[in-house]
Amino acid sequence: FEKIEMPEDLAYCYNKMGNIYLKLNNKTEYFESIIKAYEIYMEIHLEKKALKIREKLKKVDKKVYKQQFPNY
Repeated sequence: FEKIEMPEDLAYCYNKMGNIYLKLNNKTEYFESIIKAYEIYMEIHLEKKALKIREKLKKVDKKVYKQQFPNY
């Protein structure tokens, strides 16, 4: 296994080969949590964008509707 840079206070966890699975498991969970957090962020970000687009479309729809039906 290649050596992984880490803070010294965590280094003791990785002294024994028996802990290698723990290390790999923790790294996997860590990266999965980062990916999940990013996915949630993107969902919220895209939802906000979608709301802005919907608001713009409503305004455009009103203009078009008034042009087609000026009496209403």
